Formats: sequence, structure tokens, C-alpha cells
Amino acid sequence: MLMKDLLQKGFWTLLARSLGAGLMLSMTILFARWLGASDFGLFSLGLTIMTIMSVIALWGNDQIILKQVGIHWKQNNDTAKGYIVSALMLVLIIGIIVVCIIFLLKNVIANEIFNKPNLGDVLFYFGLLIIPFSLNYIASEFFKGSGNSVISTLLQNITIPMVTLLISFVFIITGRFDLTSAIYSFSIGVVVSFLFTSVFLFKKIGLLKVRFINLGMVFSEGQPMLLASVGALIMVWSDIIVLGVYSTPEELGVYSAASRVALILTLVLTAVNSIIAPKFAKFYKDGDLSSIGGLAKMSTRLLIIINSIFLLILIALSEFIMGGFGSEFASGWSILIILAVGQFFNGSFSSLGYMLTMTGRESHYKKILLLTAISNVTISVIAIQFYGPTAVAVITTVSIIFWILLANHDLKKHINISIFKIF
Repeated sequence: MLMKDLLQKGFWTLLARSLGAGLMLSMTILFARWLGASDFGLFSLGLTIMTIMSVIALWGNDQIILKQVGIHWKQNNDTAKGYIVSALMLVLIIGIIVVCIIFLLKNVIANEIFNKPNLGDVLFYFGLLIIPFSLNYIASEFFKGSGNSVISTLLQNITIPMVTLLISFVFIITGRFDLTSAIYSFSIGVVVSFLFTSVFLFKKIGLLKVRFINLGMVFSEGQPMLLASVGALIMVWSDIIVLGVYSTPEELGVYSAASRVALILTLVLTAVNSIIAPKFAKFYKDGDLSSIGGLAKMSTRLLIIINSIFLLILIALSEFIMGGFGSEFASGWSILIILAVGQFFNGSFSSLGYMLTMTGRESHYKKILLLTAISNVTISVIAIQFYGPTAVAVITTVSIIFWILLANHDLKKHINISIFKIF
């Protein structure tokens, strides 16, 4: 794939991702201003726990679908359709189990782990969303793998925040917006997105000529992917969990706002990876290692150039951006800068994870992420008790750089490609 081809195919995906990121950022800013730091912290913690539980429900099948659909869609789409049908069934079964566990333990989690009694009710409502959120996510990965990255972005990144904002404005107009209203608004956004996804998916695969894939095989194939996904998720959200346990709701709210702004630096990465990840799987299956190396270096150059611009803007406007959330959040400007540096590296080099996953190195990728994630959590738990949220931000950034170095080393050993040799 030439750079021109990548830019052409990536433009509309990037545009859709930008719209989704803008909507999500708008939702974050408005919720932070309307709820205040304390309630916004509880909302963010509940959302983070729901995201982690959804990853368990997915059981690594999001990566399986992206890989298998990318390989089979053009030559044997019956197999690709079979994978998505089986994966949806498996995710539904696991999701029901996860939801039951959340409902049984919500008060224990709220009181004994996080010492935040109000979190119990938050977990109840977010727990209800685990199944539709997970099914929506895995279906959107199917569209990504089959080359419909714009539709994938629409279903995965745009519909939820857009509907959430619309419902939120209804509550604001009626003068009834509070933490419960915020959760209701988000819940409606997830359900509407899931309904849209169901319609699109039914039209795409139909009911005929679907080769059913054995659930046991899908379960086994997803296990190493699950561990890698959990490791990646811990890397992204462990700081929020640690702060949820050891900090006040106000500190958690400020940190969460800074964290979500910093994620802007992964915007281009997600758009680019939605196009190139299935290509990695196809090139590796065909034994075309030179194309893998060329595509990786080309995309990384593009990511570094664009993310450098975003990083400089976030650093220059950090105080202004955090002040936009409200006076309670202004003190988080330094945390935003630290997290933005970490997300610059994550957003520029995280295609390493897709390269390892799509070229048969799932187990190695899993070990790298778990090692880094466990180290991150352990050091963060110690550091926060002495140095506060800023120390957690520093450790999170260092951990991101560390896993990138380890992943690049493994990739070089595996197929003699170093993503750092980009120029």
C-alpha cells in the first residue's frame, strides 16, 4: 500500500474519528462542568470499570474478528461471517456471566475496594451496559476487518457520544441533570448504538451461507488475545483504578479529565490502524514480510508527524484546556502534559501491538503487556501514597515507553523489522 493510498483510504476514517473524538471531548467537558469534580470522578470510575468488564466479556474476540475477517473476507467471506456469528454468541454468554458477577459484588467493590458507597448504584447501571457495549464493539471490529472502517467508526465512536449529548441537553433543559441523569444519557447512547449496529450487521452478513465456527475453537483462540487485551487495558486505565482506590473523588475527577484529553493523541493511530491491521494479517499469511515492514514504517512516519503537532498544542494550551472544565480542574494542567507525552508515544508506535498480533506473536505480546501492566500498577500503588496523582501520571507514561521498547525488540527478533528505523 502506497502512502497516497493510505491517505486516501484513511481520510474519511480520520474525519469520522475526529468527529467522534470531538463529541467525546465535548461530553467530557460538559459532564465535568455540570457534575463537578466529585460526581464526574464517580462517573469516570464507573465507566472505566464497565470498560474493563466489557473486555473480559469480549474474550479477545475483537482481535480474532479483526484478524480472521481481514484474512478471509475477500476470498472466503462465508468463513468470515461464521466467525462473527460465533463470536457474538460467545460474547453474549460470557457477558451474562460477567453482569451477574457485577450485580452480586457491586456493593463489595464500592465499599471494600474503593471505599466509595455511592459507587454501588453507579456500578449497577453501568453493569447493565456491559452486554450491548461488548456486542456493539465486536460487531464494529467486523466492519473494520471487512474494509468498512468508516462504518466501524460511526458505530464505535460517534453514535454513543452523539446520542448521549442529545439526551443530556434534554435533562439540562428540564433542570434535572445530575449523576443519575448522566448515566441514563450514556446508557441510552449505548443502546441506540447497539440497535444501529444490529441493523448494519444483519444487512452485511444476512442469514444465508454462513459457515458456523465451533464455539470451543473460538473460545480457545480468543484466550491469548484476552490476556493481551487485559494487559493493554490495564496499561490504559490502571491509573484511574489506582486513583479510585487511593485518592478522593475530586482528585479522580481532575485526573480523569486530563486523561481523556490526552487520548486525543491516539486519534490518528486508531484511524490508521483500522486500515492497516487487516493488511498486516494478509501480508503475513502470504509471506510478504517486506510489505509489512514498508507499511509499518510508512504509517509510523505519518503518525509521528501528525501527533507532534497535537502534542505541542496540548502542551502550549494545557492550562487553558483544563480551566475549560471548570475552576476545580485547572490544577490538572501538569498532569495533562505528562499524560500527553505518554500518549504521544502510544499514538505514534502502538501499531507494534497490531503487528505482533497479526503475525502470530499473540502470546509474546500478551507477556509484554502483562509484565508492563503489573509493574505499572505495583509502582503506582506505592508512589501515589507519597507523591499523589502526578506520580501516577509519570509512571503511566514511563510504562508506555517501556512496553513499546519491549514490543519492538520482540518484533525485530520475529521478522527482523524495527519500527524505529522509520526514516
